[in-house]
Amino acid sequence: MLTKSASRDNTATVIGLGHASRAACGIIAPTIGGFIMQQAGARGVGLSCLGSMGLALSYWQLSSKHLTWGAKKGEKEL
Repeated sequence: MLTKSASRDNTATVIGLGHASRAACGIIAPTIGGFIMQQAGARGVGLSCLGSMGLALSYWQLSSKHLTWGAKKGEKEL
């Protein structure tokens, strides 16, 4: 999906950035999760997951208003 949104010249860069961001999340997320678990317990972890998912879905909804399913000629398709 990421490579389709980049030009052919930037495909390798997009793939590299995708892998780097996933690796960073694999390092940062457990650290933050452990801190939240110590401070607020399992309920805190659940609420922080709920909040971050809500933010992600809101951003996705707002940023994809111009995209449609089964796009017509000249439109982007999801």
